[in-house]
Amino acid sequence: MRMIRTAVIGAGRWGGNLIRNVRQSKNLELAAVCDIDERRLQRITSGERDTDAAAILGRADVDAVIITTPPVTHFSLTRAALCSGKHVLCEKPLAMSVAECEELQQASTEGQLCLMVDCTPVYLEEVREARSRIDWRVVSRIHCVRTSTRIPNSIAELMWDLMPHDLGVLHYWLGRLPTHWTHHTRDGRQVVLRSRIEPATELELTVGCEPVPRREIWVSREGETEKFLQLQRQPEPLQTVVAHFAECIRHGRTPLTGAAGALETTKVLGVLALPGTDVRHSHGEQDSTLALSSR
Repeated sequence: MRMIRTAVIGAGRWGGNLIRNVRQSKNLELAAVCDIDERRLQRITSGERDTDAAAILGRADVDAVIITTPPVTHFSLTRAALCSGKHVLCEKPLAMSVAECEELQQASTEGQLCLMVDCTPVYLEEVREARSRIDWRVVSRIHCVRTSTRIPNSIAELMWDLMPHDLGVLHYWLGRLPTHWTHHTRDGRQVVLRSRIEPATELELTVGCEPVPRREIWVSREGETEKFLQLQRQPEPLQTVVAHFAECIRHGRTPLTGAAGALETTKVLGVLALPGTDVRHSHGEQDSTLALSSR
């Protein structure tokens, strides 16, 4: 069976991880690497190298593209790749607005192309196993905590960087995300989102900056609480992500983390960035209620 020739656009830290996992894949072949920084390209020892993404996307011998560039470039690069007939694995977030996500979803559907978002926590064994093991109808509370040592330029940047992970897990577990949320910020370094999903499950997501990063999810049901630490070492989660991407391309399957989940995540985060709910310069605690459109 012919290998799926794959180009990686973006050769930074996370891009380097994906390049390594593509090289180790039994189904993907590293065809090319693209980055505007020639010094990064010099570290790549296999596959063709180019600083021009358009040249990569125009190649007939490239079947799929992995995009690991800054979030504000995801929409334009993903759209160009889909229009060029390439399958796409894009880092989160897929795009920065609902309209952009909808356009990409439509383009992938019309082109019968795989459009997948790398929400790595979904591919952890403990997270995937929990989906079928737990009766989500009796879950009373889910509390997600995700922190980073990196101090962002703004609260909005922090949310777009960290929240897609846990929103993706919630969408995978529950099949949907709520349309109404409340949020508050603490000292300009932490954001808490709260909501409820029927029949009676309380949801809370906390992201922020801490000296020691945390990735924890607590699921409470029938008087007991189970903790998920998301610390899997083997198999490497990214290897599972890459293998799932190849499988979806081969068999025409919908990815576990596709455009539908990315769209719902963007609806949540997009409202947080609307005028009047901008928390980039908040101090202390600030509360507001968020209502998402049902479109």
